[in-house]
Amino acid sequence: MGTTEDVEARLAQHNSPATNPSRWTRGGGPWELQYRKQFSSEKSAILAERYVKSMKSREFLKKLISGEYSLPEFDK
Repeated sequence: MGTTEDVEARLAQHNSPATNPSRWTRGGGPWELQYRKQFSSEKSAILAERYVKSMKSREFLKKLISGEYSLPEFDK
């Protein structure tokens, strides 16, 4: 989970252990994109990321991915 301006490039980086700077994702691939949401600003994206991470629930993530849950509005 994270923020980026180029999702495809970031996913490719996660899936390439030689160029992946993240110790958290380097050995766990191959990774697939499960959910994507665009925000009007980096600040809004970071607020949304913090919100999702604060939920600490696999059930919440499953429902967010399936569309059963939606994120609150962070673009205010």
